[in-house]
Amino acid sequence: MRISRKEAVEFYTKLTNLKSGEYNKFLLYAIMKNKIELKKIYEDLIAEERKLSTSPELEKFEQERIEIVSAFARKDETGGPIIENGRYDIPEEMISDVQKKIAELQEKYKDALGKNRKDVETYEKSLLEEIEIQETRTAFKNLPENMTPEIFEILIKLADEPE
Repeated sequence: MRISRKEAVEFYTKLTNLKSGEYNKFLLYAIMKNKIELKKIYEDLIAEERKLSTSPELEKFEQERIEIVSAFARKDETGGPIIENGRYDIPEEMISDVQKKIAELQEKYKDALGKNRKDVETYEKSLLEEIEIQETRTAFKNLPENMTPEIFEILIKLADEPE
């Protein structure tokens, strides 16, 4: 079967998160064989994702960026920056100063940021590339009689056409 790497990872995740149920040995075999087949693709993509954010230069950039926004952010009673909804609370009149400082920082790290941007684009393209996987299927009659639509949506991908 040909599917994109992204679809393979999504299917692996669904199979991994599948709740245990009344599955016969033929269906369990198909589930496990497919998980084994897809696990390598999943692990390879996770390793690639980790590489995208582990550059020492990118870590320095992020540390310096946080220092800038922390310095300009409103402070709480302990003197720490106020963060609301995952964003630093920067007074309106300070935003242009922060943007200027961050632009200078981006210029300082432009090579690392440019390389990261290219690496992310390459990674995103690889997600969309179609790959051949050796799927293991089972007869439709091996699916459980009673299941939720969510579980059916996952398991139907492992079943042959009904007879």
